[in-house]
Amino acid sequence: MALTSSKQRKYCAGHPEDEVVLPIKAGQTIYEGAALEFNGGYLENLSGAGVFAGFALEDSTAVTGESDGDRTIRVRVRGVVELKITTDTVAQSNIGVAATVIEATDNDTFRIETGSAITGTLIGNPFRVVTAGAGGVLEVSFKAPMGA
Repeated sequence: MALTSSKQRKYCAGHPEDEVVLPIKAGQTIYEGAALEFNGGYLENLSGAGVFAGFALEDSTAVTGESDGDRTIRVRVRGVVELKITTDTVAQSNIGVAATVIEATDNDTFRIETGSAITGTLIGNPFRVVTAGAGGVLEVSFKAPMGA
Protein backbone atom coordinates (compact mmCIF):
# COMPACT_ATOMS: atom_id res chain seq x y z
CA MET A 1 0.00 0.00 0.00
CA ALA A 2 1.35 3.43 -0.92
CA LEU A 3 2.81 5.64 1.79
CA THR A 4 0.65 8.40 3.28
CA SER A 5 3.29 9.54 5.79
CA SER A 6 7.03 9.25 6.36
CA LYS A 7 8.56 5.80 6.86
CA GLN A 8 12.07 5.51 8.17
CA ARG A 9 13.81 2.73 6.27
CA LYS A 10 16.60 0.62 7.73
CA TYR A 11 19.69 0.77 5.55
CA CYS A 12 22.34 -1.85 6.21
CA ALA A 13 25.77 -0.60 7.25
CA GLY A 14 28.94 -1.94 5.73
CA HIS A 15 27.71 -1.85 2.12
CA PRO A 16 28.52 0.76 -0.54
CA GLU A 17 25.89 3.49 -0.61
CA ASP A 18 25.35 6.72 -2.51
CA GLU A 19 23.06 9.72 -2.01
CA VAL A 20 22.29 12.48 -4.50
CA VAL A 21 19.97 15.47 -4.72
CA LEU A 22 17.50 15.25 -7.60
CA PRO A 23 14.64 17.42 -8.95
CA ILE A 24 11.00 16.52 -8.28
CA LYS A 25 8.08 16.40 -10.74
CA ALA A 26 5.55 19.18 -10.07
CA GLY A 27 2.59 18.21 -7.92
CA GLN A 28 4.30 15.26 -6.21
CA THR A 29 4.28 15.01 -2.42
CA ILE A 30 7.05 12.61 -1.49
CA TYR A 31 7.51 11.04 1.94
CA GLU A 32 10.76 9.88 3.49
CA GLY A 33 11.23 6.20 2.69
CA ALA A 34 9.20 6.26 -0.54
CA ALA A 35 10.49 4.26 -3.48
CA LEU A 36 10.84 6.66 -6.40
CA GLU A 37 10.86 6.50 -10.19
CA PHE A 38 11.75 8.89 -13.01
CA ASN A 39 9.15 10.67 -15.14
CA GLY A 40 10.62 12.89 -17.83
CA GLY A 41 13.84 13.17 -15.84
CA TYR A 42 12.09 14.22 -12.61
CA LEU A 43 11.32 12.19 -9.49
CA GLU A 44 7.86 10.96 -8.62
CA ASN A 45 6.42 8.30 -6.33
CA LEU A 46 6.93 4.88 -7.82
CA SER A 47 3.84 3.60 -9.60
CA GLY A 48 5.19 0.28 -10.85
CA ALA A 49 5.63 1.37 -14.45
CA GLY A 50 8.78 3.51 -14.47
CA VAL A 51 12.53 3.30 -13.95
CA PHE A 52 13.58 2.97 -10.29
CA ALA A 53 15.35 6.10 -8.99
CA GLY A 54 16.06 5.20 -5.34
CA PHE A 55 14.53 5.88 -1.91
CA ALA A 56 13.59 9.33 -0.55
CA LEU A 57 15.66 10.40 2.46
CA GLU A 58 13.36 13.28 3.41
CA ASP A 59 9.82 14.61 2.90
CA SER A 60 8.88 17.16 0.24
CA THR A 61 5.36 18.59 -0.03
CA ALA A 62 3.82 19.69 -3.34
CA VAL A 63 3.32 23.43 -3.80
CA THR A 64 0.46 24.94 -5.80
CA GLY A 65 1.65 26.48 -9.05
CA GLU A 66 5.09 24.88 -9.02
CA SER A 67 6.91 23.68 -12.12
CA ASP A 68 8.90 20.51 -12.65
CA GLY A 69 12.23 20.83 -10.84
CA ASP A 70 11.29 23.70 -8.53
CA ARG A 71 11.99 21.40 -5.57
CA THR A 72 14.75 18.88 -4.99
CA ILE A 73 15.15 16.00 -2.55
CA ARG A 74 17.94 13.80 -1.19
CA VAL A 75 17.72 10.26 -2.57
CA ARG A 76 19.63 7.08 -1.68
CA VAL A 77 20.45 5.64 -5.11
CA ARG A 78 22.59 2.68 -4.02
CA GLY A 79 22.78 0.48 -0.95
CA VAL A 80 21.14 -2.36 0.93
CA VAL A 81 17.73 -1.76 2.53
CA GLU A 82 15.35 -3.90 4.59
CA LEU A 83 12.01 -4.32 2.79
CA LYS A 84 8.84 -6.10 3.91
CA ILE A 85 7.66 -8.40 1.14
CA THR A 86 3.90 -7.98 1.16
CA THR A 87 2.55 -10.62 -1.20
CA ASP A 88 5.08 -13.46 -1.19
CA THR A 89 6.68 -15.92 1.20
CA VAL A 90 10.27 -15.07 2.03
CA ALA A 91 12.62 -18.07 2.11
CA GLN A 92 16.36 -18.67 2.22
CA SER A 93 16.04 -20.19 -1.26
CA ASN A 94 15.32 -16.64 -2.59
CA ILE A 95 18.98 -15.71 -2.04
CA GLY A 96 21.60 -16.08 -4.77
CA VAL A 97 19.23 -17.05 -7.57
CA ALA A 98 20.06 -15.09 -10.72
CA ALA A 99 16.45 -14.96 -11.93
CA THR A 100 14.99 -13.80 -8.57
CA VAL A 101 14.47 -10.06 -8.13
CA ILE A 102 12.49 -7.65 -5.98
CA GLU A 103 9.97 -5.41 -7.71
CA ALA A 104 7.61 -2.68 -6.53
CA THR A 105 4.08 -1.81 -7.59
CA ASP A 106 3.90 1.48 -5.65
CA ASN A 107 6.18 3.47 -3.34
CA ASP A 108 5.86 0.93 -0.48
CA THR A 109 4.64 -2.40 -1.94
CA PHE A 110 7.41 -4.91 -2.67
CA ARG A 111 7.27 -8.48 -3.94
CA ILE A 112 9.48 -11.30 -5.20
CA GLU A 113 9.51 -12.10 -8.92
CA THR A 114 11.36 -14.75 -10.88
CA GLY A 115 12.46 -15.11 -14.48
CA SER A 116 10.69 -12.84 -16.93
CA ALA A 117 7.56 -12.40 -14.77
CA ILE A 118 8.43 -8.81 -13.77
CA THR A 119 5.31 -6.67 -14.05
CA GLY A 120 6.25 -3.83 -11.67
CA THR A 121 9.42 -1.76 -11.33
CA LEU A 122 12.65 -3.63 -10.69
CA ILE A 123 14.19 -2.55 -7.35
CA GLY A 124 17.08 -4.95 -6.78
CA ASN A 125 18.17 -8.39 -5.62
CA PRO A 126 17.51 -10.32 -2.40
CA PHE A 127 20.67 -10.18 -0.28
CA ARG A 128 19.78 -11.71 3.11
CA VAL A 129 16.68 -13.04 4.86
CA VAL A 130 15.78 -11.05 7.99
CA THR A 131 12.41 -12.70 8.68
CA ALA A 132 11.22 -15.75 6.72
CA GLY A 133 7.62 -16.61 5.93
CA ALA A 134 4.57 -14.83 4.57
CA GLY A 135 5.04 -11.07 4.80
CA GLY A 136 8.72 -11.61 5.64
CA VAL A 137 11.57 -9.12 5.48
CA LEU A 138 14.56 -9.20 3.13
CA GLU A 139 17.69 -7.13 2.88
CA VAL A 140 17.66 -5.98 -0.74
CA SER A 141 20.69 -4.77 -2.66
CA PHE A 142 19.67 -1.91 -4.97
CA LYS A 143 21.25 0.47 -7.44
CA ALA A 144 19.37 3.08 -9.45
CA PRO A 145 20.64 3.62 -13.02
CA MET A 146 22.74 6.65 -12.09
CA GLY A 147 24.17 5.09 -8.91
CA ALA A 148 27.98 5.13 -8.88
